[in-house]
Amino acid sequence: RFPVRIGKVSRLLRSPLREVAVRGVEHAWGAHERFASGREGFRRLDPLECERMLRRLGARPFFGIPSDDSRAPRADALARYFPHRVAGCLAEADSICTGTVRLFGQDVALRLEENPWTTDWQNGAVFPQVFYRTLNLDHSAPRANAKRVWEMNRHQFLVTLGKAYWLTSDEKYAERMISILRSWIGANPPYVGINWKEALESALRLVSWIWSIRLISQSAVLEPAIAKSIVSAVALQRDYIEHHLSTYSSPNTHLLGEALGLLIVGCALPDLPRARRGVNRALRILDAELDRQVASDGSHREKSPYYHAYALEMYLLAMIVARQTGHAPPGRWVPRLEAMAEFLLWLVRPDGSLARFGDDDGGRTLRLGEEDYYRPRSLIVLSALLFERREFKHVAPEPSEELFWLIGNEGIRRFIDLRAEAPQQRLRKFRDARIAIVRTGWDEQDLWLACQEHPMGFMTAGHSHGGLLSFELFMGGKPIVVDPGTFTYSTREWRDHFRSAAAHNVVEIDDQPIFVPERRFGWRRSAGVRMVERDAESDTWVAAGYACDGRPLGVTEHVRRWNIEAPKGIRICDEFLGHGRHRLVFWLHLPPGVRAFARGMDAIEITRHDATVDVVLEGFAAPRVAILEGSDDPVAGWLSPAFDCKVAAPVIRIQEDAEFPARRTMWLTMRRSCASSERTAEH
Repeated sequence: RFPVRIGKVSRLLRSPLREVAVRGVEHAWGAHERFASGREGFRRLDPLECERMLRRLGARPFFGIPSDDSRAPRADALARYFPHRVAGCLAEADSICTGTVRLFGQDVALRLEENPWTTDWQNGAVFPQVFYRTLNLDHSAPRANAKRVWEMNRHQFLVTLGKAYWLTSDEKYAERMISILRSWIGANPPYVGINWKEALESALRLVSWIWSIRLISQSAVLEPAIAKSIVSAVALQRDYIEHHLSTYSSPNTHLLGEALGLLIVGCALPDLPRARRGVNRALRILDAELDRQVASDGSHREKSPYYHAYALEMYLLAMIVARQTGHAPPGRWVPRLEAMAEFLLWLVRPDGSLARFGDDDGGRTLRLGEEDYYRPRSLIVLSALLFERREFKHVAPEPSEELFWLIGNEGIRRFIDLRAEAPQQRLRKFRDARIAIVRTGWDEQDLWLACQEHPMGFMTAGHSHGGLLSFELFMGGKPIVVDPGTFTYSTREWRDHFRSAAAHNVVEIDDQPIFVPERRFGWRRSAGVRMVERDAESDTWVAAGYACDGRPLGVTEHVRRWNIEAPKGIRICDEFLGHGRHRLVFWLHLPPGVRAFARGMDAIEITRHDATVDVVLEGFAAPRVAILEGSDDPVAGWLSPAFDCKVAAPVIRIQEDAEFPARRTMWLTMRRSCASSERTAEH
């Protein structure tokens, strides 16, 4: 570890004085925590007062309306507006009671007697119980995946138990929740183990705890001794977050989530020591980060739709909680959050799913319903109500369960009364995000095209992918050209593949990647890149380009134009400036379940069960077309539909040696398949 420490000292010496001071204080707290590790904290808390704190949660105007208010969430209203969710919620809660939870879309065993809190539930590898600062996530347990362990420890499934108790008053759900909390507190003494490694994880865990306990606040299981144990654990984790904010280590959504955790604990438990101080500090952080992390066009500067959804939900929750508890956030939040919601609206594809460029991790800030950010309908619904946007309701016309739990019966009624109105705009270029989105309309069958220019986000671009001039395409409401996603953060080989240029719909030149992965969340450039502005656009076409100064044969400029020719046709034109002979590799990634066939040297056919897309090549001299699917040599033809999951999917690779300057064009046209046409005629 000697070179690593030397590197840290070197970076510290180059840091501004304020950063040196903040990091110095943090390390001082780390020394104190080493001394206090494993010891019980907050021993002087009064058990009866702790019980009163938790029982008062049910009556606070927090996360919704006070429980004695007619506008509050009511069981009969949930059954009326979401009849399928009552039975579904109880079935999920019963499953948790019998030892099964859902994580990353998988059923995972939860056996409290086996201490599941430090174990990778997929392969059984265990992180050691040592002081958290000495724990190395890569070497302490080489086979264990920290992301899987943390997802279990966010305890978002506890909200399901809370909802089941709220619906039925059945004590078995409250008892199961308390048994899980007691198990976690006993297995994770202060500052010991992986669950004290990241302040963000503590913050998201506390958000789940507060929400869940609020729903069982009138249960008989909340005895004084249990209440003291819970409140003490909450206070310890809150203090840990305050002492280890990601101000300089991960000042992105990590810092936003940590501030949200401080805000929610302070608003929910105002009688806790230093609660108001935590609320004020959280609001100051969120206010400052709104300018630093969110661009003027409403996009989050990490350039990842999934992490944009994280940031938007964190801010919406913070705004709702602050308003309901008398801690009004600055008025400038509203227009900036509305811009964030509008950016998300354009990122939603015709089938309701989210664009996939950049990282996605399958998580969520708070799970009040069934959705994750892959289909962020609930965020669109909430934004439609908060900002009174009729266009948002056109995209998400039905109320969401999350809206019910956050705003109550009144929120559902107000949303139903809001009139939907289709957006009129067809092209939107987000200058800060460097992404343009073109669509032929806002209905399910319309064409949708997202064109990504420069893909790298701010700081180290840790959640960015190497998709320079990449794109995603829906035609006839169906995915045609897709982004393969993320898959994993842990396995370095797969991590690097899924964020490489070859895993995006780009053109590679001379096998020289411009952005080269460095560490799991870092990059280095192999050549200087500057964007070439192309502002002359219309409602049917958009252009983007870059110049690369580091090529062996001099400056190379690549400009890509996307032109919508008809509702089901698009022309993609690539122009290459420079001189000399260069090797070009074009990539087109397709969704699972489709087939692709080369029809000679200049035509490719993509078939679905209901339609066919013809790809015609123009200007290519001697292209070599290959269709790869699930290949390990070379690694190609893989897609991740969700985090921690990968499946085989076809990818079209077109290779050619071209003399620069050069121009190459691909036409993509959709036509109905014969079988589909016959079924339509019969119908």
